[in-house]
Amino acid sequence: MHALAPRIAAIALLALASMDAGAEETPPTTESADIVDEESADPGAEPPESIDGDLAETEVGSSAGLLPEGPITWLYNLWKPWNDQLDERYGLRLGVAWTAVYQHAFASEGFRDTAGFDADFYGKWRLLGAKDGLNNGYVGFYTEYREELFEPVPARLGPEIGSAWRTVDGFNEQDFALTQLYWEQHAFETAEGDAFVASVGKIKADNFYSTNRASNDNLLFLNRAFSSNPAMNYPGAGLGLNLKVQTESWYVTAGLQDAQGKKTTSGFDTVGDGDFFYAGEVGLTPTFEGLGRGNYRFTYWYSAAIESSATPASQGFSLSFDQELIPESFGAFFRYGTSDDFTAGIENLVAAGVLGRLVPGRPDDVWGVGVSWGEPTVGGRDQWTTELFYRLQLGTREQLTFGVQIINDPSNFSEQDQVEVFEARFRIAF
Repeated sequence: MHALAPRIAAIALLALASMDAGAEETPPTTESADIVDEESADPGAEPPESIDGDLAETEVGSSAGLLPEGPITWLYNLWKPWNDQLDERYGLRLGVAWTAVYQHAFASEGFRDTAGFDADFYGKWRLLGAKDGLNNGYVGFYTEYREELFEPVPARLGPEIGSAWRTVDGFNEQDFALTQLYWEQHAFETAEGDAFVASVGKIKADNFYSTNRASNDNLLFLNRAFSSNPAMNYPGAGLGLNLKVQTESWYVTAGLQDAQGKKTTSGFDTVGDGDFFYAGEVGLTPTFEGLGRGNYRFTYWYSAAIESSATPASQGFSLSFDQELIPESFGAFFRYGTSDDFTAGIENLVAAGVLGRLVPGRPDDVWGVGVSWGEPTVGGRDQWTTELFYRLQLGTREQLTFGVQIINDPSNFSEQDQVEVFEARFRIAF
């Protein structure tokens, strides 16, 4: 434990160094975001690396936080008017984010400490249609650079401690890459908005299928049982197509994507092989009186065999629900996934938990508790994972999260029945 204290202090100092604690308090720029209304600009309403979700996060004005002013706030106050002008004149909106994660495992073997960061630059450019209009056409792009802060990166911790899935969803090593580039076309306007949306280009399947309120390791849970779906064989970002038909109370979405897709390649060298990942989803989006908005998703997927890597075909089904319980303050989520996929290694997964904003005087702080159970496809023990976190709003654009993961019966670590993982995350986005 004595080796852990200096690293916790270093992360706290990193956060504090970005702000001036002695500055005068300033009022909130806008109202706080609702964490459970999917229609709002909600931090966490979309999965990580979703262009719409990340841009929505940067548009939300937060309260001053624990520390009201500092260099990042000053930079944001210069950036936002310029960004708003780009949007007004040219229909282009940009976003920037930097997220660092540190994890320490209390395990009897293997390495203990990991740290890495993810630097993102992204945007959406309206090339057809009017601002706030219908039937618009957009180009979306997303770039990433991922690196260790000290060796190894957090993505390697899960396998090292015998977990059936990673303790993070991202935070690996990756050279700078254009990971998404696609055209998004809206059509068939109705009183409720556009009834049809088509996306084609280099896309991420996990932005379209089996998402839920907890699926964002940049803002909410880190463990992959909650921030993704380990029982689903998502391909890497690759060339593909998604079509969506939607109303206020339901939607249907389906598409296909190169099963050999990789974030760091264009995909033109593999898409011609004809090995595709297919998925279809039906979603219900009711609003219940006294509770609020709910999202209930039913997803089937199939991934074709890849001859070049001798990867067999696989398929699966998932349920992914989230429901607002106290409007704008408290919600619950549930996910079940089943798969015959030997590559993912998970046959059955159940994950459930709650997310809330119930701390008096801290409207932009978020906490969460999640519990999951997973059954390996072949061998190994059934694994239970619990994660608790608290996300503290430091400044108007800075967040610091502390949490713990408790992994019981790690599937591939028979020498220890329980492993605890301490975690800290620092994020800047504007």
